[in-house]
Amino acid sequence: MSKDENETQEVADRRAAPRKRTLQKGEIGFIDSHAAIECVVLDISETGARLRPTDVKSVPEKFRLRGPDGTKRLCEVVWRDSQKIGVRFL
Repeated sequence: MSKDENETQEVADRRAAPRKRTLQKGEIGFIDSHAAIECVVLDISETGARLRPTDVKSVPEKFRLRGPDGTKRLCEVVWRDSQKIGVRFL
């Protein structure tokens, strides 16, 4: 197993719930305004998700995610890189 695969497996082992790959459209809604950012929901679980927003830098620390099925969940950013964010559901 490569170093990257090993690190990915270690992160997966720490998750509270297994994630399901989706690759479907979602929307990041700002809590205090009507503004929103489109995103792709890369994977999702009962406790969180990995998202690829159109503009990572504009995503607030807390927001409402409208998922592929239309449900809205309050989220908090746990990590972010140049293209993706990881969130937990509150």
